[in-house]
Formats: sequence, structure tokens, C-alpha cells
Amino acid sequence: MNRKRPALATGWLLLVAAGACQKSALRFEEELPRTACQPQAEYWYRVDIMDQPAGSMWTALSRCSPDRLLVVTRTRINVGGSGQEEIFEELQALVTPQFELRRLRSISRQQEELITEAGLFKEKWLVARGPERRQLDYRPQARYLPGYRPLFPQGLPRAGERIEYPVFDEEKGDWAEEVFTLISQPENGPPWRAEVRRRDEPLYRMELLLDEELVPLESKVELGRLRLNLVRTAGEPKVDAPAEDMLEDFSSFAAPFPGDVRKLKKVVLRLAAPEEVNLSGLEGPGQRIIGRQQGKLLVEVSRPAIPSSRPWPLKVPKELHSYLQKTALVQADDPQILQLARQEVSKAADALAAARSLYHLVVRTVYSTDGQSVSTARGVLASRRGDCDEQALLLVALSRAAGIPARSVFGLLWENGAFWGHAWAELWVGDWVAFDPAQRAESIGPGWLRLGEIPLGLGEVDSESWRRLWLIFADWKIEVLGDVASGDKSRYQVNE
Repeated sequence: MNRKRPALATGWLLLVAAGACQKSALRFEEELPRTACQPQAEYWYRVDIMDQPAGSMWTALSRCSPDRLLVVTRTRINVGGSGQEEIFEELQALVTPQFELRRLRSISRQQEELITEAGLFKEKWLVARGPERRQLDYRPQARYLPGYRPLFPQGLPRAGERIEYPVFDEEKGDWAEEVFTLISQPENGPPWRAEVRRRDEPLYRMELLLDEELVPLESKVELGRLRLNLVRTAGEPKVDAPAEDMLEDFSSFAAPFPGDVRKLKKVVLRLAAPEEVNLSGLEGPGQRIIGRQQGKLLVEVSRPAIPSSRPWPLKVPKELHSYLQKTALVQADDPQILQLARQEVSKAADALAAARSLYHLVVRTVYSTDGQSVSTARGVLASRRGDCDEQALLLVALSRAAGIPARSVFGLLWENGAFWGHAWAELWVGDWVAFDPAQRAESIGPGWLRLGEIPLGLGEVDSESWRRLWLIFADWKIEVLGDVASGDKSRYQVNE
């Protein structure tokens, strides 16, 4: 079995890696300093995941010139389990004395080094991630904050006071809107209580205890059922690698199936789902919503019919060209990936046969592992090891290299009486077809519950897809109502 538990990095969350180990060809108005700046302050935090110590975070503030400061944050996390791999991320931000963001670099070292560069140029905010480039309108009030005092230049805030400001989300390569609210201000001084929310991420909420300069003493982040805590320490915290995987049971949702799930052709699931999240990602190969009422859904999940395939080579409609693109994670132009893909499909009779041959190539090539780090397609091919989303990533890269539109999706997989977080791939051969190399499944069925696409590149999918990623942390209530062999759905109701 190879199921995917949530991949974590920084103090908060990393579901998708940040970029590729390539130097950016972009020019920015300002560059990060190459010489040492004058240290001003530093803070150490212990990182707890699900109330267990898992790593550390260090934030340092230095003055590089009268009007520029450098903020560096380094995070190391190990969630235990069989992999025992360490996830490391460093963020470097060049800011004004008011902590307005001017330049940023994100470096993630997991199986390989991954880099995102972003900065100001001619009143535009440029983003580079491997071969990808994106240009955004610059947000002059965008902040990078080790503490919240710069939000209130006129004096300390009062209880109930709130302020909204933009931040740059280096993971999705776009701006986000944060809202800081001071909850309480004790008369005898700190710690003060506050919270931070993000407008486009309804499951995200951070509770803060702040010192007299509004620098966090403790941060508690809740993402549905996931709990992440940062606790300030006097120096570098000593954290032993967990002996057991602390997320082993986190992404499981009990849901007994009637009989052998492998023999079922079609079932109806009743889901109690978060109303604030767009659930259109539940529609996909073999899966559709058949009822909805007051936060509950009826979802029909079946074994998809084999589609009538297109001739090979495949003629791809213009609206699907984005699913052929190379990205920092999907190196469809890598010479080895190109050679393998073209060789594998050279004798295919049709597009479906080509897709199947690429699926079998991944199954033959990659040894299934469990893990928390996120590699690139090139990294998976080099190591010949990967968990479910890494195997899906390699299949997507091989497919795009061969000329087949492909995407990675995330959702839940039923096994041993429960649903678990999982990922697989969908390839377009006239219709979208699902393949799960980690489960050695050439087709999916009632044991898979699709939640949405995994964003693999800048601008590849809409921002709603990023919001749907939070669904993996939602507090789902899943009921299996039974087989639908008769096709009569009248006995299945949204409410009990």
C-alpha cells in the first residue's frame, strides 16, 4: 500500500514544491545582499505537529542599509515514519523598515533543491520558478512580517482592532489577503491574543500569543483537523526525530464498505462537506455529484467505462494545451524523460494504448515508498522511488512529453475500513482517464474519492484549485450508502 499523508514544510504547509534548481534569468530592481548585514534580532521556535515536537524554525532580522532589512527564516521538520526524511525550507525577504516586501527567494531542500524567485521590476512583481515565469501587478502594501508591530505605526492596537494587508504566497506564486485582528489586550501587559485569517483560504486560521512588540510567542494554526504549533524558545530547540509517523492516522476517515470494494461497480457516498469550499473538483472520471443540500452531498462513484480512444499521434484541442506544459515540477522537456516517453509510445495503436504503456512504464520503473517530501518528475526518475503523488507526477511528465494532456489529482483512497489521503493521475485520450501507479491500478473505482486537481505550475489551474487543496484537512463525515447495481437512486437521500 502507498497512501499519501499531507506533505509539510516551513512552519505551515507544503503540498506542492516551490520550484526548480535553476538560476533565474529575470532581472529585478533589487537583489538580495551577498555580504553579511548587521544582525538586529533572532527568534527560535519549536514546531509541533498534532501536538508532538517535529522540528524547529529560526527567524533572523538584519539591517543591510538605512532603508533595507533582510529577514531570513529557516525551518526543519521531520514527521517520522519509515522515511525519516528531513524537510528544510529557507525564505529570504528584502523589506523596507516598514516590512514592505521588495524581493523574495524561497529555497526548499528535500530530495533536491527547489527555488522560487520573486521581486519588483518596473512596477510589476515578477516570479520565476524553474522554466516558468509569471508577471503580477505589484502590491505596494505587501508585507513580510516576523512580527506585527509594523502594521500599527501610530501606536499599539486596541482589542478588536483589525487590519488587512497583502502577502506573497510563494507556494502558489500569487498574492493573498491576510486579516490580523487583536483579540485581547490584558491591562497588565503581554501576552496579547490575536488571530490571522486568509480571505481565500476558509479553513486557515492562526491563533497568536504576542509579546510587547507583537512578535509571536506562540502560533497555533488549524487547517481543518491538522494542528500546527510554533512555540518560541530561548535557543535552538532539541527535537528528536519521531519514532512513529505522527500523521499515520491523521488523514483517515472511517467508512465501512458493504462487501468487497474491489467487486463493486458503483456506490453512492453521503458526505458532510465544508459549505464554504467550492466542491466542483469532486466531478471527474467515474465520479459525479447527484444531490446537494445544507452542506451534505450525494456522490456517485463508479468504475469508468473504457473510452473510445483517439488515433495516435493525438490531436489535442487548444483548451487542453496547458496540460502539455513543462513546469518546475513537471520537466516534460528533460532529455531522459523525452527519450523514455517517445520510445514507449512509438508503437502505440491509439492514444489509450499510448497512455497505458506510459502507466506501465512508471509501474516498472518506480519503487513505491511512503514519505512527506515532494520531488520533481526528474528527481523521481533519477531515484526510481516515490510515493503516490511523486509517481503520479512522473506519469504526468512522461505523458506531456509524449503529447498526451495530463494532470495530477488528489483525494481519498479507501483501504482497511477507512479513507486515506491519496494522489493519482488523469490522462486525456479523447476523455479523461484515471491511472493510479502507486496502487498498481490501471483504472479506478468506488474505492477512490476525487477532491480536485493538484496545481503543478504557475497559472496552470485557477486559484479555486488551491482552495480545494485544503479539503484534504477538512473534517469529513463519509457514509457509504451501498451499491447502485439497480440504477435506482430514489432510495438514496441527502439527509437521513
